[in-house]
Amino acid sequence: MQKIKITRKNLLKLLRTIRIEDLEEIKTFYKNNYQEKFLENIFKFLKNKNTIFVKSSKNKSFAIGGVYFCPFFKDLKVGQIWMISSYFYKKDKIELFEVIRNFVKKNEKNYDILFNFIYKSNFSFLKQLEKFDFNFIETKNKDYKLFYKIKKGVNFDIRYFTR
Repeated sequence: MQKIKITRKNLLKLLRTIRIEDLEEIKTFYKNNYQEKFLENIFKFLKNKNTIFVKSSKNKSFAIGGVYFCPFFKDLKVGQIWMISSYFYKKDKIELFEVIRNFVKKNEKNYDILFNFIYKSNFSFLKQLEKFDFNFIETKNKDYKLFYKIKKGVNFDIRYFTR
C-alpha cells in the first residue's frame, strides 16, 4: 500500500468502489446527500493532519481513515477512529490490515480513548478490531456496535457515557 494524495478525484474513485458495509455506515451517519457531506467532512478532517489515504500498488483497492479529536472532554484526549475501504480490499487484505494495525498503534499512544461505531455485519473489520484489543458494547440501534479502547490507567467507564 502506498500513501496517496487526498483529492476529490481520488475520493470519488473510492466512493465508486466502496464496500457495502462502509456505504451503510456513511448513509446512516450523513443521511441525505451523503456523498457530498462525506467529501466535505474528509477535507475538514485534513485540518487535524491525522488522516491517511492509501492505494494498493497491485490492485484497485483504496482505503482512507483517520482519528477525529473529540473536544467534549476536559481532562481526556478522546479520538473517534474511522476507516473505509473499497470492495477490492480482499485482494490486499493482509497489506491493508498491516496499515490499519500501524495506524492504530500510532494513535493509541496519542489518545486516552479511541472509539467509534461499526456496522454489525462488517465481520472482517470486527475481527481485526478484536485483534487490536478493542472492546465492544451493544447499542440501541441493533445494526451497530460501539467499539473502544481505553489507555491503561485512565479511569473512565464508557458504558455510562453511552446511555
